Amino acid sequence: MLGSIIRLTDSAAKRIKDMIEDKNGEVIGIRIGVKPKGCLGLSYFMDFERKSDIDHSLDSFVQEDKGISIFVEKKAYDFVNGTEIDFLDEGFKSEFVFNNPHAKNKCGCGNSFCV
Repeated sequence: MLGSIIRLTDSAAKRIKDMIEDKNGEVIGIRIGVKPKGCLGLSYFMDFERKSDIDHSLDSFVQEDKGISIFVEKKAYDFVNGTEIDFLDEGFKSEFVFNNPHAKNKCGCGNSFCV
């Protein structure tokens, strides 16, 4: 184990747990990675890790935070190591926010970043 790659705030952990509960036992955690996208080149993605996707664990680092299994894609490690995920629920807008200490710049719309 490499230690904590990703940290969850209490509000993010609560929201993720609620989302996982809605999946009736099919989901075993979340998957975090990056993909090429947006103005600055990289965008985060977060998806459910399902029991049927267990082969994916071979291409991921797996950690636990606040009772949630987090699968971090190995190819994303250098881009997301040390990132904190928060969940903001403000009026009509609710979203997960990635606070990445390695991000050198974020685009104005918040959809992409560079390191």
